Amino acid sequence: MTAVALVAGLGIVQSSALDGPSSRDVVTARPGACTKLPRPVAPAKVPARVRQRARGAPVVGGGSLWTIRTLLKQRSVHEGSVRRMKIGWLVVPLGPGTRAPVLTAKEVGGPGRARGEAGRATDANGTWFASTIELTGPGVCWEVTARQGNDVIRFRRSFGAG
Repeated sequence: MTAVALVAGLGIVQSSALDGPSSRDVVTARPGACTKLPRPVAPAKVPARVRQRARGAPVVGGGSLWTIRTLLKQRSVHEGSVRRMKIGWLVVPLGPGTRAPVLTAKEVGGPGRARGEAGRATDANGTWFASTIELTGPGVCWEVTARQGNDVIRFRRSFGAG
């Protein structure tokens, strides 16, 4: 799992609330308990490629999927009824056939859902996956999941009502 970098990328498409809830999809929000970020991984346990890309910044993840922890805390951009947040993901090992992480988002305790895929990006520091998460539901608290095979990074954030 390797995910890290600045991001520019593909959007996430809102799915219909008529997709039907499942008991696994509903997360009950407690007042003041929205933000839940994974703990940073000890530097000694982070793969060399991820440490190099993160340039000393704390990272989260494991296995083949990683990202810089501060990217999970960044402010979203609000345009009309859409909130956007960009995140870069590192996948290790990275090869020509490596697929992008799959991203999903759901409104905590509500019907809003979003999903999408990240796209491969290359800059002077190497190749990574860029994503833009677009949240279009009325909710304030969202749970975002990035998945690369069996490896998962999940976090919860408040994106404000307006």
